[in-house]
Amino acid sequence: MTAKGRFLFAGIGIAAVAAWVIYGGVLHSPSMTLRIVDARTEQPIEGAVAVTSWLLVGSVNARRIEYLDIQEFATGNDGQVRLAAWGPLFRLKGSLLDQPVIRVFVEGYDPLVKFNLGGQALRDGTTLRLEPKTSSDADYALLLRLYSEQLAADFDMPPFQCEFRRLPRMLGALETADKHTVDSGQKSFLPKEFSATYGGCPRSPENESKKP
Repeated sequence: MTAKGRFLFAGIGIAAVAAWVIYGGVLHSPSMTLRIVDARTEQPIEGAVAVTSWLLVGSVNARRIEYLDIQEFATGNDGQVRLAAWGPLFRLKGSLLDQPVIRVFVEGYDPLVKFNLGGQALRDGTTLRLEPKTSSDADYALLLRLYSEQLAADFDMPPFQCEFRRLPRMLGALETADKHTVDSGQKSFLPKEFSATYGGCPRSPENESKKP
C-alpha cells in the first residue's frame, strides 16, 4: 500500500471512530430475572403479563427511531419473568435512555408501567409490586382505558405501526378484562386499535389479503 493509500485508510478509520463516539455505538442488554408480587402480601402473582420494550430514540430530540426488541411473558407460579439478553447491535444514531420500559397487567390489579430511570429501576433480581384493585368498577374501567390507550399510542405510531400485534398475551388479557367490564354494566375500555376488525395496520392480516 502506498503512503497516500495508508493515509486515506487511516483517515477513514479516524472518521468512523469519531462517528461511533459522537453519534452512536454498540447497543446491548443483559439477561435479567424480575419478580412480580402482590404489593400487600408480597406473594408472587401467577398469570401476570409483562411486556418489556427497548425503544431507540434520537440522542438530541428524543425522536422515536425503532424498537430494538420487544419481549412478552406471562408469569408462572413463582411470579418470575426472565428477560433474554440481546445484542450487540450497532446503530449510528440514537440512544436507549431510560430503557427498557416494562408494562405489567393482570386483571384485579392496577396496571404498572415502569421506566428504567438511569438504569437503576430494572436490574437482575428486581421485584415489581402490583397494587390490588381497590377502586370502584367504574374507576377501574377508566384506569384500564388510560392504560390501553397509552399502550396503543406507544405501539402504533410512525415510523413504525401496529407493533402491538407482537403483544398477543397482553391483548388477550385486556380483551378478557374488557369483557368482564362490559358484563358488569360498564362501557368497553378497549381502543379501536385492539379490535379484531381494526384495518389500520399496513401489516395486519386483513390488509395483507387486500394487496393486489
